[in-house]
Amino acid sequence: MIKFISVAVMALAVTACAVPSRFEWGGYEQGLYDYYRNPENSENYIRTLERAIERGDATDRTAPGLNAELGYIHLGRGDFQLAETYFRREMELFPESEAFLSRFIGASASANFDGHTIDAESEATS
Repeated sequence: MIKFISVAVMALAVTACAVPSRFEWGGYEQGLYDYYRNPENSENYIRTLERAIERGDATDRTAPGLNAELGYIHLGRGDFQLAETYFRREMELFPESEAFLSRFIGASASANFDGHTIDAESEATS
């Protein structure tokens, strides 16, 4: 009986000390790993990001970078409007990201206006 009580107290102490994450990441880590191993299957990664964002939005704990990551994927696919939507959402949640993401928005706007495809990565670093 004493062993049972000791184990129960220890289990309670361990679980009481566990700090919940400040942000909701959903299946981001596994989704990213799977995406890097199999980049041609980006649809699964997009769905993973969308679900993680939905879960985070439901609790006001969306993790930083998830909207930007999803925007970047859509930018790479040529969907400039959807990319901009996610970039703006990221900047709304995390204003410190504006300096970086506003360059993507500018690049996507000029690409959309000119009708040319851009290399978003080189635009953002120039």
